[in-house]
Amino acid sequence: MEKLKALFHIDEIEKWQLTLANVNNFLNGVDESDIVVVANAVAVKGYLPDFELFETIEELSKRGVVFSACNNALKANDIESDDIGEFVKNVPAGVVEITEKQMEGYAYIRP
Repeated sequence: MEKLKALFHIDEIEKWQLTLANVNNFLNGVDESDIVVVANAVAVKGYLPDFELFETIEELSKRGVVFSACNNALKANDIESDDIGEFVKNVPAGVVEITEKQMEGYAYIRP
């Protein structure tokens, strides 16, 4: 089977647990995958080390999941890029990242 590509979009801090469960289920359900999680709006706060699910996010990144933060959202939430996890990719605009990934064949999933 061809490698599956999925993009998980999160913009609500309350949706992190569900999103991470979905990501984990996806990882466990396929042999090969490319998974990207794009956080914008208030959800970028999930990339702060004091966030309750930060360790889970970091562990998933070690399994190959790419986590991206919208730089516009970081600014809007008064978060410096140095304040978020080192494994998080800072992208200029989350909506552009989402669009580009969809053009690359990623399935859009918003839990």
